[in-house]
Order: sequence, then C-alpha cells, then structure tokens
Amino acid sequence: MTFRIVTVIAIVALLAAGVQTLRLSSTREALRDTQDALAGQQRAIAALSAHVRGLQATAAHWRNVAAELETYEGHDEPLNPYERAVLDRVRNP
Repeated sequence: MTFRIVTVIAIVALLAAGVQTLRLSSTREALRDTQDALAGQQRAIAALSAHVRGLQATAAHWRNVAAELETYEGHDEPLNPYERAVLDRVRNP
C-alpha cells in the first residue's frame, strides 16, 4: 500500500513538473515576443526622434531667414496687391 501511495505521489509530482515546464516555456516565448516588440518600438522612437530633430533644424533655419529679412531696408513698407497675394500664398498654402 505504501508503495502505491509513493508511486501515485511521484506520478502527480511528474505531471505537475511537466505542467510547470510548459508554463515556463510559454512564459519564455511571451517574453521573447515582448522583447522583440520593445526593440521595434525603440527603433521607431530613434527614427522619429531623428525626423523631429531634422524638422527642428529646418524651422530654426527659416526663423533665421525671417529674422535676417526683417533687417533689410523697406521690410515694413506695404506690399502691392501682387506681392501681398504671393506672400499670402507662401504663408498659407
């Protein structure tokens, strides 16, 4: 009788260990998938950050151009209708 109990306990322990192994394998797979997704998001962040830096540099360039143009003589004189239309078109495409 004792041998049977020990055998049943051993079988139950083996089954439990098998279930835990399957869970561990599934968890590792999920971890790998999550790490891959995270790596992809980090690459996307790097690409978007580079794009934003480029846009910021372009905006700074045009702010400098606008500041330079305001130093020219006659920058505050009224525009004729043609010049006004061109300026409005350029500012608001």
